[in-house]
Amino acid sequence: MNQVHISPDAIQGVLIGAAKMDSGLLNQVSPPISLGMGVLQGFAFAKSGAHEPDLIRKQMRLEDYTTAKTFFAAGLAETGVLTALSATGLVSILTIPQSLLHQAIGGALLGGGMYLSGSSPEAVFVQLGSKKKESYFAAAGGLLGALSYGFLQRRITDWLAGVLKTNLVAPETNQAISEQLVSNQYMGLPPWAISIPVCAALAGGLFLMEALQPTEIKTHKESDNLSFFEKLLRQKRWSPYLCGAIIGLLQIPAFFLWKSPASPSSVFSTAAGYVAKLMGKTPFYFQPEMIGNRPIWRMLLGLGIIGGSYLALNSYWSQKKKDEMAMTKEPLPEPISYKNMALSAAGGAMMVFGSRMANRFSPMTVASMFASGFITASIIPAKIFDV
Repeated sequence: MNQVHISPDAIQGVLIGAAKMDSGLLNQVSPPISLGMGVLQGFAFAKSGAHEPDLIRKQMRLEDYTTAKTFFAAGLAETGVLTALSATGLVSILTIPQSLLHQAIGGALLGGGMYLSGSSPEAVFVQLGSKKKESYFAAAGGLLGALSYGFLQRRITDWLAGVLKTNLVAPETNQAISEQLVSNQYMGLPPWAISIPVCAALAGGLFLMEALQPTEIKTHKESDNLSFFEKLLRQKRWSPYLCGAIIGLLQIPAFFLWKSPASPSSVFSTAAGYVAKLMGKTPFYFQPEMIGNRPIWRMLLGLGIIGGSYLALNSYWSQKKKDEMAMTKEPLPEPISYKNMALSAAGGAMMVFGSRMANRFSPMTVASMFASGFITASIIPAKIFDV
């Protein structure tokens, strides 16, 4: 298969999915498909409960594993299917050189920011759809983080090039890598030698978390006249394994369409690119974000996730809950303190800056993210987030 050029955003750890499609047809189908993928992704994410700020912070304190179960299940589904498809020749999985220092520092900022904001670059869109007040400040901070990294990226990459003493660093790219896909011989390993151990590690992590905290799905009594799907839609929470699998499998069409995962965090880069353009300064980092219809489908992906989350919330509150609310006054929303506004905004900036720096969720990024989140949670007590 001929090598192709892709943007740095196509990196998925050490795995890359690459496929070909007619550009004319791609421009026509991308917007509606992106919107639909966003709706499904937001719906599944909201049903998992992994977007709840309290659960995200509890994950970093090792008190709840819902978020990690969803995340690991998504990674396992995506990596497993990509590995299987690579055997058919439909998708190529190539190893690429990456800077572990980029991943470690980026992951550390991501983990600390997640704990402070009670969110993640993906969860913030779900929280917006769920009308969580903190999410507005986390999203604003995330936009600032993406904008800051876009302007500082070249300096950071040049600095790390000196630290690493390597000629692999390309200042005009997002990472210490080249935009040109390289051969698998760079690491001396075939793709399956990397992807299979990754799948095994993810499966092992899921097994361990389930042993430590068995998954409990609470069901509600419903009328016998309701179908299975109606009961399922009205169920407040779904299994994190089911939701994670849905989220992971939704990445597969993205690799075929755009040679890139449908990453909600990339929406911040696209939005920051527009802001930079309005400022009259567009660093090279943002230029690939503005090519063709990429800005359109990315923004539609974010809007779809917000809409999917809103639908998931309403599918639970419909019927019985709406009847209850009609008979009683809806409780006033809890206020948010200036302290929590600041923490959400600062955390949002940190997590998106770190996500853009790490570029993708490689094993190093994940390890650094959870380690930093745990350390941050050990330093900052949970009561600080009380209203």
